[in-house]
Amino acid sequence: MKILLPLLLISLSLFFSNRAIASKPEKIAKKFLTAICTGDYKTAAKYCTEQTKGYMDKLALEHPGLIIQTPQTFTIIDSEKTRASAEVEYQVTGESDTRKLKLVQFKDGWQVQFEQFALRWCIPE
Repeated sequence: MKILLPLLLISLSLFFSNRAIASKPEKIAKKFLTAICTGDYKTAAKYCTEQTKGYMDKLALEHPGLIIQTPQTFTIIDSEKTRASAEVEYQVTGESDTRKLKLVQFKDGWQVQFEQFALRWCIPE
């Protein structure tokens, strides 16, 4: 009985810590997409890899002070995670197709990585 309780506590803590780690790519994707949809490219850059930050910085310079009055909305549908990367599937409200956002894992957490054309749906012309 004395051994059972510590084993149960260890098992529960491992289960809940793995659940928290598993949900993190989705949380980062949601924060990133919310910032993009509202035109807050500086905030969006905080969630990006160095390569992607360059594109976000460019957008912030091209659209200073941008406030999108009616931002696009989206729903996170699903995600697939490997050891070092994840793909978060989301759907823009009013569209039938889904899209995927790639994230990579670094020591300090998950970061968004995408090609420039991947977010044309929410970038003003």
